[in-house]
Amino acid sequence: MAIVYQRDKRSNVTYVYESQSFYSKEKKQSRSKRKLIGRLDPESGQIIPTRHRKSASSIDTEAQTSRKAETNADLKQQLNQAKKEISILRAQINDLNNRLLLSQIEIRDRKKEKAELIQELRTVLNHAET
Repeated sequence: MAIVYQRDKRSNVTYVYESQSFYSKEKKQSRSKRKLIGRLDPESGQIIPTRHRKSASSIDTEAQTSRKAETNADLKQQLNQAKKEISILRAQINDLNNRLLLSQIEIRDRKKEKAELIQELRTVLNHAET
């Protein structure tokens, strides 16, 4: 880590930063991340710390945590709604399967009755011919 001094030309104030260098794979260049330490006192040459503010990352973290909580609550509500819908759809599927089974049984019984009637008609026709 290095200490970097940067003078603001408009206000003629020199700010002191703590600089951390790193290599950016995306940009394929070295970059540096700076953190403000304070201002440089022009008479004494000492660093006067600036007041501590919440960093942008901590503000973002709080906002993200809040958004995540809201999102989680929304997702839980959507999940519960989906579970209810699935339960209703399963009940409907069971009802339709029962109806289908009853229809298949009814069709089978009718085919059996039809076959019996045809057999009975053949028997009557055979007796009538003789």
